[in-house]
Amino acid sequence: MIGTIDNKFLVMDLSSIESFLWQSEIPIIKKMPKTFLEIAKQPHYENVISNIYAFYFNTNKEHLLGDLFISSLIQLATLKCSDKEFYPYEGFDVKTEYNTKKNGRIDILISDEKQHFIIENKIYHNIDNNDLKDYWNSVVHSEDINRSIGIVMGLGLVDISGKKGSENFINITHLEFINQVMANLGPYLLNANEKFVVFLKDLAQNIINLSTGTMEEKEIQFCLENKEKIKQVVSLNNEFKEFIKSEVKKASNNLDGLDFQTLRTGSNLENRVRHFVSKVNNDLMYLIKFEALLNGSNELDIRIKLTNSAVEKVKSFKGEELSNDEESIKLVPLNDSKGNWAHFANKEYLLNDGDVSKLSSFIEDKIRSDFDSLFKKLEVFLSKTQ
Repeated sequence: MIGTIDNKFLVMDLSSIESFLWQSEIPIIKKMPKTFLEIAKQPHYENVISNIYAFYFNTNKEHLLGDLFISSLIQLATLKCSDKEFYPYEGFDVKTEYNTKKNGRIDILISDEKQHFIIENKIYHNIDNNDLKDYWNSVVHSEDINRSIGIVMGLGLVDISGKKGSENFINITHLEFINQVMANLGPYLLNANEKFVVFLKDLAQNIINLSTGTMEEKEIQFCLENKEKIKQVVSLNNEFKEFIKSEVKKASNNLDGLDFQTLRTGSNLENRVRHFVSKVNNDLMYLIKFEALLNGSNELDIRIKLTNSAVEKVKSFKGEELSNDEESIKLVPLNDSKGNWAHFANKEYLLNDGDVSKLSSFIEDKIRSDFDSLFKKLEVFLSKTQ
């Protein structure tokens, strides 16, 4: 805890950390845009990605993007297999989970009578359990060999060396493929179904998110070169968070008539709020919202909160006209209640650095000056309505 750290050590440590923060150009990590597949918690499921690909590979579907996907695939396959003779065609049959002779399953099979594209979709799984020779022999006849190809599509290049049948397969990454699709998209837009263009863009972003690391090489290098200093900064920040939480608790200890409510282990409120509960009525309390202080903003929110039966009872509370020391409080309509709880009044405060360093005193002063008289009126009212 901050209060228990040796002063000499703290001064030396802070001086070193301050120098590091001021003199180092700390990289800002860019967050990837969230996709609908991520929201649905299915960004990396191979069967989901395969089904979406299959929809767009089918030239007759309502996306109205025609042969965009198949022509993009042929372009890449031709670049990697110049000895093959693929031809564009809009009558391909597209299947997913196609059964093979040995009871295997081909993720996506695109074929006509003479031409076949066998796609094995890999996101995070390896190729060990896939019989590539079985896949090939189940689909391709000798006369079709020059117009057919097997494709292992992974986030990176998948090692297929040594696998039986691998001579008939090439690597195309998901990112290579989706980039080729997006590069070819322009001429197709005029006739395309706009809704499915939006879905396609979301799919492309999802592939970019999966294929791209969350950190760039220079950011990783910065962390490796400054590990010890970063540890010190993280440690100091954790100490600061504990200091804020301890100051909030200290404030409750110094306020008469209130009990500090202990959170259950693992509560999601741990780094957000604390409650000071009235000893007169445990359905009446203060809510101290300090979350912003832990996230870089000197803001504090103090609220009067009601729970259970007090929510309905206080709807009939008239009270007196707000006194001078209550005029700055914002009253919250109880119609906004959230089931068995509601906020009755609140006030937001912008603290200076001195206020933060003496947070317990700040909270005590504001509760006494801004809220105490209204809180006591509510205690009396609730006592009469019991």
